[in-house]
Amino acid sequence: MRILLIEDNRRVGPLLREHLDDAGYTVDLAASVSEFEAITRAFSYGLYVLDLGLPDGDGSRIISLLRASRQTAPIIVTSARAQVSDRVLGLDCGADDYLAKPFHHSELLARIRALLRRSIPPATECVEAGNLVLDCASGEIACQGQRHMVRSSERRLLALLISKAGQLVPRDLIENVVMNNHQRLTPNAVEKVVSRLRATLSEEEAGIEIKTIRGLGYVLEKCSNGRGRSLGARIDNRPRGTSGCCLQHFPKPF
Repeated sequence: MRILLIEDNRRVGPLLREHLDDAGYTVDLAASVSEFEAITRAFSYGLYVLDLGLPDGDGSRIISLLRASRQTAPIIVTSARAQVSDRVLGLDCGADDYLAKPFHHSELLARIRALLRRSIPPATECVEAGNLVLDCASGEIACQGQRHMVRSSERRLLALLISKAGQLVPRDLIENVVMNNHQRLTPNAVEKVVSRLRATLSEEEAGIEIKTIRGLGYVLEKCSNGRGRSLGARIDNRPRGTSGCCLQHFPKPF
């Protein structure tokens, strides 16, 4: 899991990076808006931790840039601006959490874990895209009357991609989902899981495909032939008739 820490304090920045590194995360450190812009041209991140008071601009500009580029990775603001109005402003401009300084690093780590858990769809529901229905709890997929099991890593990846259908899913967020917060990944682990899942979607004629956005991540899209139902449908496990579930549709992603 790769995290970008944006902090200009020469003591606080390296100390936080050390704590995050000790927790098993890969951390890059930027000390300004310009450094943020330069480093994000080369790398994508699964989560951002940023201060607001930067030497060449306000951290809220970074939040706006991320959200304008359709980045869905969680953002945690860490700032000495502790007034309620400051917190409201930070959250309203697109941050997912706001932690007032001073704080203990263990609280920051707990908030990171909480946000990353929310990035993974609940395991008790079924989701649907194209011609495919995935049972997130059992790992079973149903496609055109046929049922198959997939590995847990592929199940988590497919559920994540469906939940963000049509949106860029950063590679580092996928890393977090695949490793499930417990183990370090080999360098090509994500590519292996994506490759297996692509093969499954193709074999099952699921009507959806995984597109690679080089250097950034992946997007789940309808197949170019246009076959398959709308992406981004969710199925509750509440009984209805003989089907045992009722269908709910997300807003169309396209």
